[in-house]
Amino acid sequence: MAVYSTDKGFGVDWRDEFGRRHRKYVGTEQAARRMDEQLRTSANQAKNAMKNYSAGEAVDLLTARDLYIAHAPLGTVSKAWQSERLGRLAKYIGNIAIAELTPKRLDEFAIVRRQDLAPSSLARELGLIKTFCAWLARNWYIASSPAEHLQTNLPRKSAGRALTYAEELAVLSCCTDRIRAKLLLSIDAGLRRGECNATRANHLNLSQGTITTFSTKTRNFRTIPLTPRLQNALDTIATGLAGDALLFAFGGREVKKGADVLKRIRNKSRVNFRFHDLRHTFATRLAEVATNPAIVRDLLGHSPRTTTDLYIHPPMQECAEAILLMAERTALGIQSAFYSLNNTEKTD
Repeated sequence: MAVYSTDKGFGVDWRDEFGRRHRKYVGTEQAARRMDEQLRTSANQAKNAMKNYSAGEAVDLLTARDLYIAHAPLGTVSKAWQSERLGRLAKYIGNIAIAELTPKRLDEFAIVRRQDLAPSSLARELGLIKTFCAWLARNWYIASSPAEHLQTNLPRKSAGRALTYAEELAVLSCCTDRIRAKLLLSIDAGLRRGECNATRANHLNLSQGTITTFSTKTRNFRTIPLTPRLQNALDTIATGLAGDALLFAFGGREVKKGADVLKRIRNKSRVNFRFHDLRHTFATRLAEVATNPAIVRDLLGHSPRTTTDLYIHPPMQECAEAILLMAERTALGIQSAFYSLNNTEKTD
């Protein structure tokens, strides 16, 4: 806890029992010092009250859980979820005194839970236990936290992959016109899902065959040439819309999540993919035909990595030629996959 000063006046800087930092502007130096004294007094009273538990010997696990949930600045749903998870810990290792909560017991619990939970769910649950034990140690219920060694890092996500022409054919054949146009925006133009959802009719320039989008990472606009099939798909769904109308609206508002649509498409096409894999597909196919690596970088909306990259600006004509070559190769690949599929069905 400390009193700080600014050009406007004085304030108080402190951390609460959960380790979160707070800064509050008060005004005068006298008021700030009075507030600082009150915070120190209340913190000392809380510590003295908690020291009466004699290092956790008189507090069992469920009682400590109830104390933690009562003090935690959480909503009703979050409190219910955390109470259930900490109650499950007491169920597995018993409602022991928190002084008997050792690292070995927590390791045994983690081994059991690893068989029941996915890696991401296990990481969340162990992270909660780590926060719970740290709170107990910070508030003098136990001497030190026994959960500091727990691995709570979320597993790394897959690096992504590029769809084959046969997989693309199976996926697009299961879509409506609107969903097909949305997927093509990522396959043929490399847009992220958020950029697809934010696309409006006035972002299209069908006379020049381009689309302008805003990169959510680099915070810059970029213009991308359209492939013939993407231009036809967008022309179909953009006809009759107002200039500022969203192409893929839900109830007149921007779509925030699209996982439910992908689940249905994955079930119908039997192709397991993420929406971001479509962007990987665009980058992979474009890199096969683009002679200038900066074309792939600019059309994906990535930031230059080196000082030299800052000075490389491929012309739009060169980008359009690369997009056209990619479209031609994609058409041949899909046609080959279509013929191969038909021949397989006739043989069967």
